[in-house]
Amino acid sequence: MKIFAVFNYPNNGLQHHQKEVRSAHLQLGNSYELEQASVGPSFSTVALSGIQGCFNSVHFDFIDEARRPVDIYAMPCFRNY
Repeated sequence: MKIFAVFNYPNNGLQHHQKEVRSAHLQLGNSYELEQASVGPSFSTVALSGIQGCFNSVHFDFIDEARRPVDIYAMPCFRNY
């Protein structure tokens, strides 16, 4: 199953998280294929296909190919604890 991160919340997270997404020139509302996710108990990051860097997951909603919501935080394959 492919999962996509939808960039919906550019102002979430700390200032340096906001700066990271601005530096990557992500476009509000655009979907990016999820390459990797690391879900921790208090902080989670995502890597997006074709985009350099890792980003705080609070900037995104997650969907599948049919545009149905996906809860990456509940998926054991992404947990790092």
